[in-house]
Amino acid sequence: MAKKTRIPLTEEGGFTLGDLLRAKGIDLPDAPEGSVSPDTSQPPTHDETPVTQGKVVLRKERKGHGGKTVTRVEGMEGDLRVLAKTLRKALGCGVRVEGDCLLIQGDQRERARDWLEGQGIRQIVVS
Repeated sequence: MAKKTRIPLTEEGGFTLGDLLRAKGIDLPDAPEGSVSPDTSQPPTHDETPVTQGKVVLRKERKGHGGKTVTRVEGMEGDLRVLAKTLRKALGCGVRVEGDCLLIQGDQRERARDWLEGQGIRQIVVS
């Protein structure tokens, strides 16, 4: 049975791949000049709160969508792709970005209105 080697933890409470390799007896070369050290900071987070400049309009449409019903959300600003992803998870249905609006699969006007109200948006027009 092989002898187990304890690896000391760093100040942050973890250890690196280099520490594991050195513990196994593998010698690592020094990092070349100009190489990038690993970034240990937190990954950037996107602000998922919806941004509006006035009223948000929720409208049911069928024309131009192959006979399928969609709910168009107009009046939102910010990163619509991140907002679409958040709304997709919240409603459990398909959401895509088309121009400067969001298209939700199906007639989701009431569910979308409830979600937007929960996000703090006050002026919501459902038509």
